[in-house]
Amino acid sequence: MGRMPRALRSRALVIGIIAAILAAVPLGALAQGPFADPAFAATWTRTDAPVSAGQVSRTYYWGPCTSTPGGVTETLYGAPGNMRQVQYFDKSRMELNDPRGDRTSPWFVTNGLLANELITGRVQIGYNDFQSLTPSEQAVAGDPGDLLAPSYRALGRVLTAPPVAADVTITATIDHDGNRGNNPSLSRHAVTAADLIPTTNHRLASVFRDFLFSTGPVDQGGQLVTAPLSATPFFVTGLPTSEAYWARAAIGGVVRDVLVQVFERRVLTYVPTNDPAFRVEMANIGLHYRAWRYGTSLDYFGALVGNGWVYVDDRATYNAVYQIVDLDTTFKPGQTLLKVQVASPKLGLEYWQERDGQLLIYGRSEPGGATVRYEPPYVAYRYCMDIGQTWETTTTRTAGPGSRPQTVTYRSTVEGAETIEASPGTYFPTYRIRRQDTDTADGSTREALLWVSPYVGLVRLQTAGQTLSLLGTSLR
Repeated sequence: MGRMPRALRSRALVIGIIAAILAAVPLGALAQGPFADPAFAATWTRTDAPVSAGQVSRTYYWGPCTSTPGGVTETLYGAPGNMRQVQYFDKSRMELNDPRGDRTSPWFVTNGLLANELITGRVQIGYNDFQSLTPSEQAVAGDPGDLLAPSYRALGRVLTAPPVAADVTITATIDHDGNRGNNPSLSRHAVTAADLIPTTNHRLASVFRDFLFSTGPVDQGGQLVTAPLSATPFFVTGLPTSEAYWARAAIGGVVRDVLVQVFERRVLTYVPTNDPAFRVEMANIGLHYRAWRYGTSLDYFGALVGNGWVYVDDRATYNAVYQIVDLDTTFKPGQTLLKVQVASPKLGLEYWQERDGQLLIYGRSEPGGATVRYEPPYVAYRYCMDIGQTWETTTTRTAGPGSRPQTVTYRSTVEGAETIEASPGTYFPTYRIRRQDTDTADGSTREALLWVSPYVGLVRLQTAGQTLSLLGTSLR
């Protein structure tokens, strides 16, 4: 894949307002479906297909979908061709180190040592080769931007701490910078220090021990059977590399107690106030790792305050800048929206909302004071997009007092997936989406092509004989 993009996500932003700006784009190779290898598909299907289908209520082991459909290749000196096939998910990275290996082996698909790399800054690029980066300042738990829970870098300070005594109630605490303390009131959660793992000299927290050794419904050849969730207890997580500590984290805007424990491959969290089925969860380490190593956003749509995208038109006559500047509760009373400042080249505002796995466009304030509203908001993009998907919204568009309400149907179809080269980097997969806007009164239709990369956003837009291409991003 060359190098992965630094910008991963302008996406739904440019959709509403830049409707008249783009031309033809060379087509790249189509993705070979969402999974890069049948072994990746089988690994995901076993634990996560029943969750995705609503057949069982529990945390995802990998995530609802891959964040790199079709997979990517990364350098691994010593592997065949010095490359390996990998596929990222919210909660991990699957790896195929040797495609010539034994496909019946449970270790044919490996699970990246992402926690180790984020904590130490040592990125493995070969069997005995490493690249040095700065350890990640990303908090291991909590809402994007929350700085209460410990960062990966901070957790590096506690890896050598000795194990606590067996059966002791865990009340040790840790903050974002790795400072440790003790809060006896946390004994109310009744979490104890359980099994000692001699290899790493750390004890499992009782709630994590129970989770790792648990059984439940898994998909076996298309049938639900009850079996251990992990073929071997530490296949998914690796061994524990720290003790368990209580932290505070904002989750859904509410600050809560969160127990965290670091493993070689994952971080496990326990939130005692969650629904019982979701008290223990895998942290989103796959998202954290890609953001740290490749500069992608933590959000599928990039819909986070502070994110920004810069585009250039194909004639290099002007730049279009989109910047999410704040939250807004006035444009649509009763709703909290993202306020997006747009300069293309005149200054205006757009209003978005991420809800129910969709990016919704509520309207815009145009230069000169005109306000355009969509009721209901139309769907720009959907979470976990895949080739062949179609969605549409019929909405009433108003442009202020005295204007004629216009009923418009916005229909989007994901036609394919391509590799797109843009100034910030190489984007794969980039979904090619054909959007048709039809005025139901007279049947007139306006058409646009959009190239959208998950966790980056809109990479390219073609409409009305012109093209906008991504020039740069600032994402978190």
